[in-house]
Amino acid sequence: MKKLILFCIVILSFLGLSSCKSTLEEEKPTEENTPIENEENPKQETPISSNKKVLIAYFSLAENMVNEVDAEASASMSLPGDVTRLAYYIQKYTDGDIFSIHTIKKYPNDFQAVVDENHSETINPKLEKKVENLDQYDQVFIGYPVWATNVPRAIRTFLEENDISNKTVIPFCSHDGYGAGSSYSTIKSLSKANTLEGFASLGTQTSSAENSINEWLEKIGIKNVTSKVAIELVIGDVILQAYLNDTAVAKEFLKLLPQTMQLSRYADREYYGAINGSISAEGERKRQFTKGEISYCPANNTFAIWFDKEEQTLGMDIIKIGEITSDYRVLEALNSSIEVTARTL
Repeated sequence: MKKLILFCIVILSFLGLSSCKSTLEEEKPTEENTPIENEENPKQETPISSNKKVLIAYFSLAENMVNEVDAEASASMSLPGDVTRLAYYIQKYTDGDIFSIHTIKKYPNDFQAVVDENHSETINPKLEKKVENLDQYDQVFIGYPVWATNVPRAIRTFLEENDISNKTVIPFCSHDGYGAGSSYSTIKSLSKANTLEGFASLGTQTSSAENSINEWLEKIGIKNVTSKVAIELVIGDVILQAYLNDTAVAKEFLKLLPQTMQLSRYADREYYGAINGSISAEGERKRQFTKGEISYCPANNTFAIWFDKEEQTLGMDIIKIGEITSDYRVLEALNSSIEVTARTL
């Protein structure tokens, strides 16, 4: 009998460990976030239909620097970048897919050096990757910081490498004072597409731009609000953008935010840890995961974020509650134990 009890304890312990453990902006400030309507702002030709597939492509200096940005060095260089914030506000109201434009050659960490390099650039930089299945998208938002009153050269490369002439294009940008400059006209000219009224925000005001973004999207014809909820996962100096699904389990987790959790690394594939609170709702259970997924493990009330080895089958059920939409690969280099604060935007 003792051997039988010992055998059962070993089996239960194994299952408990198998999942979730298996478980450049040089301009003069304006006063508010607002769509810029001037001679450079393309005339709206056709409103966006709310049932169209949306791509949100953006270039952020903070995501294209040689080393990790120093949040104290410059507000324009801290993570998430100004343009990144605008992109995720747009995603919240359009349910669009995010594509961050990354250059192969990175920009200097010193902001003045970036300004000097931008002024001297004569060749468009090469990009790390292209958009997959571009044909599936009907509308393309293009985001960028205004550099010397125009788009960064990385945006020019993106428009050269991706034919979006048959799509509806919508520009958005951050700036340091003079607004969109001639960037809207540049995008219209290079894309050869139907280009709608753009949105420009002072860089220091992007964190409070959500309402202005919503009003602008309604103005250009987007009426439906996505059911996804944008959140951030803060891990020290690292901030990951993510969203929660419109499911009962995700909604219960959302009610527990903001909260800070201690997560442990397991099998070089996940970080998992106990949730501060309880979730009673039921959802679709599974034993597979995808990289970048956020899940809940009902067996031990744990939260997990996955970053590798998605071909593995888990020993316990998980329920997907969301997904990381920024670069989840930064998790690969983190410590064995991390503190994560999950919060809404």
